[in-house]
Amino acid sequence: MRAIRDYYGLLPGNTDAGWARLTDRYRSTTARDRATYDRLWASVKAVSVAQAKASGPGSVVATVRYDFTDGRRFE
Repeated sequence: MRAIRDYYGLLPGNTDAGWARLTDRYRSTTARDRATYDRLWASVKAVSVAQAKASGPGSVVATVRYDFTDGRRFE
């Protein structure tokens, strides 16, 4: 759980460190590429993690809230 909080604690300000924590598979699939990753985080004003709890070996369930620079909020 700490790893999840630590990762999102880096963002949106430190995308270099955030990118370095991603697996190669996540980078090439979900994040797609570094430019796409950076564009996403450039549009985020703040991110927070709540209710993080272990849900099995190597698995965590958490609520992640993104506050975007255009005023949208996604949870």
